[in-house]
Amino acid sequence: ELAVNPVDTDALINRASALSKLGKDQQAIETITTALAVAPNNPQVWVFSALVYLRHGDIENARTSLERAVEGGYPNILIRAEPAFDPIRSRQWFVALSGKG
Repeated sequence: ELAVNPVDTDALINRASALSKLGKDQQAIETITTALAVAPNNPQVWVFSALVYLRHGDIENARTSLERAVEGGYPNILIRAEPAFDPIRSRQWFVALSGKG
């Protein structure tokens, strides 16, 4: 899809997620950064950004991304339900953030 449409947000998210799962953190970050440039007001992109940063071990950027997702209207119930957020689930800011809305 990216070869046809290099600004396809869904394709960029999928690529970033796959790269992150493969341990290709820098490429994943570059890809999700491109997705954010294409769709800076899309809360789903911000959630996937948080996941990429969390897998990379960058808690602060994961937090910032989650904050932007919630501000953009991403349902907090979906954040609470996401198992990938287990490593930060007990952090006070995550509890407060996932309880908003």
